[in-house]
Amino acid sequence: MMYELLFYDGWSTIPAYYLVGGVEGETPEQALSVNLDWATRQVRSLLGLPQDTVSDERLQETIYVVRPDGLVSPREIGATSSA
Repeated sequence: MMYELLFYDGWSTIPAYYLVGGVEGETPEQALSVNLDWATRQVRSLLGLPQDTVSDERLQETIYVVRPDGLVSPREIGATSSA
């Protein structure tokens, strides 16, 4: 199933969620876990953030997948970076 991937930009003057794209998986949690490294690279590329400016771990705190009852974050599912 395809799920929407969001980035929360809390660093801007006006914080907002941005749609980054779609990720595929059996569940929203599995889609996020399997695609976390890709999602991190996508957000980094979209924002033009070098890795020495913002760590992968910090960036991953801003990534979410939409599920029927809300959002799921890497922290919720215990996902860690390997990018």
